[in-house]
Amino acid sequence: MALINTACQLRILRICAGINFADATIFIAVASILATFDIDKPLDKDGNEAEPEAFYGPGLVSRPDGFKCIIRPRSSDKAKLIKTGTEELPW
Repeated sequence: MALINTACQLRILRICAGINFADATIFIAVASILATFDIDKPLDKDGNEAEPEAFYGPGLVSRPDGFKCIIRPRSSDKAKLIKTGTEELPW
């Protein structure tokens, strides 16, 4: 039984060492996007909000296909912040 427990413990230790860093990085990226941009539904020909249709690709790991939306800065201050960031970090 000691051998089984040791094998299970070794398996637990082999979890990705950067998982917390990756999780924090994704959180910061999403929080930054939501803090600086308004993301709205697209407008139809009459100027009303249109519900985007969700289409998913085939396969074992499915993901949504592209869809239309409106992304704009929340304010003129946020637009200046975004412009400054893109000029300083042009990647």
